[in-house]
Amino acid sequence: MKSTTRRSRSPSPLEVFLDPCLVTAPRARSARLDPGDPFEIQRWISLGSTRGRLFTAATGDPNPLHTRRRGVVPGAFLVAECLASLEVFLPQLQPQRVKFSFTRVARYGQRLEFVIRGVPTSGRVSATCRVLQAGEEVARGTVVGEASDEPSRVDVAGAPEHLDDFCVALGVTPGPFLERAGSGFPLSFLCALPSGQLVRELDGEGGMLNRLTFEVSGERIALAETPRVELGLPTRARASFNRIAIEVHGGGACALSGAALVLPGAAAPLRALAC
Repeated sequence: MKSTTRRSRSPSPLEVFLDPCLVTAPRARSARLDPGDPFEIQRWISLGSTRGRLFTAATGDPNPLHTRRRGVVPGAFLVAECLASLEVFLPQLQPQRVKFSFTRVARYGQRLEFVIRGVPTSGRVSATCRVLQAGEEVARGTVVGEASDEPSRVDVAGAPEHLDDFCVALGVTPGPFLERAGSGFPLSFLCALPSGQLVRELDGEGGMLNRLTFEVSGERIALAETPRVELGLPTRARASFNRIAIEVHGGGACALSGAALVLPGAAAPLRALAC
């Protein structure tokens, strides 16, 4: 796939998405949502294994559960879709805390519905996210941050190829999406990296990623850098939920810090993850 090139005309937010999308807000037709207004974003995605494999390759997740034709949708994909929606419609939002829980397994071949509701409170924005499949909730989360000036448009002609693939997997047009997300790697991409690192370091499949929580520093990782994930494994594995510390770095910046809550397989705690 060729590197992204900058367009002469910035498309409207709805034009960035390749899947059906509906926005409800007082000024929904404007180029961006007003962080002082309540809003609702709905997206419908019929995700197949082809886009799933593109996503896992772009984010470095070798879990075979996510590459089968009727496999499992990566939890990181659900988080990334919610964050990407906010990056497109509310680029002036600076997230400070991201928290997602995974309540059921989502499968390829069945339509996913994303519902994101924003409520402004005293200069801050709190967005609640729900992901549904066949009427059942499969994930829910919150994104909390502050509104600032919209980031300036950037030339993304040098974006790495795997970042283009990540955008195509999400169903967003790469160039316009990366421009709206601001300089450096989008938060949606960085938050998708730890799951693959968990699988690689813990050698296997069979457990369950239950929760992801991130504190966002506001530091940007330049596109010329290579983001890296650092894990802090518990010194003693438990048969129940284990908390694994996470940091995402690039260059001299730490963009994210947080934790994953993992329920390991009963036969081999912390050595068999399906994240």
